[in-house]
Amino acid sequence: MAKFFNMNVKKTVMFLVILQIIFSSTGYVMLEKMKKDSIGIAQLLALVGFIMMFFLFYMIFTNIKRRQLILDKEKE
Repeated sequence: MAKFFNMNVKKTVMFLVILQIIFSSTGYVMLEKMKKDSIGIAQLLALVGFIMMFFLFYMIFTNIKRRQLILDKEKE
């Protein structure tokens, strides 16, 4: 994935915009479903799912940053 961005700000911004759209639309759909079904378990599952996605993306981006630092050191 680091090769895809390759210090290209435009690609990075587009990726972040698409990621934000995905998270926002997922949150909106979950909110609408929770309004219809006022069951506490659905809300708990939505919260757990969001936390899992957050940690997954955190791990992915941390790994990308670490890999980029290694590549930068190899270039020197």
